[in-house]
Amino acid sequence: MPQQMVVIVWILTYLVGSIPVAYLASKARGSNVLEVGTGNPGAANTFRKIGRGTGVAVFLWDFQKAVVPVILMEKLGAPGMYAFVAGLAAMLGHCYPILFRFRGGMGLATAFGVAVGMFPLLALAHGALMFAILVKARDVLITSIIGYVSFCVFGLWLYRHSWELVLLVCTLPVLAALKNYFTEELIAPKVQ
Repeated sequence: MPQQMVVIVWILTYLVGSIPVAYLASKARGSNVLEVGTGNPGAANTFRKIGRGTGVAVFLWDFQKAVVPVILMEKLGAPGMYAFVAGLAAMLGHCYPILFRFRGGMGLATAFGVAVGMFPLLALAHGALMFAILVKARDVLITSIIGYVSFCVFGLWLYRHSWELVLLVCTLPVLAALKNYFTEELIAPKVQ
């Protein structure tokens, strides 16, 4: 795959990731996700404050905008790192969308999409476990923290033979945790 094509895919993936789907979906429902709940334009706030069906639709969009480019890059024969960066571009677009003045969601669904594209068995098994914890705990923040740590631990164990894979596995939760931390710091006073 030519280097120029790879860069074009990364840029397009970032731009697609920048589409503020939670905001658009909430406006279509006659509300504004930025003005309810945490004010975060992501799937969790949409699910809680706009509606379950809309929240699920936003989650699926946020998930697929990362998993599709990762799988596409792999199918086109790009090295694993290039595929990972394509997913990372979608995640950066979601978290820092140029089309929405760099105010995006926390990137949990998008990070999950990258993980499923890169590490399907680990990500799907881990996703099922995190969903069970979320149902029990009913707290996205606590579930996310458990998820960040456990994903790294499982990744370290599963991919211990390859430092490149360990680095990739651990990069996703670290980036999501940083975005989550800074988002919580910025929106904490708005939570009602």
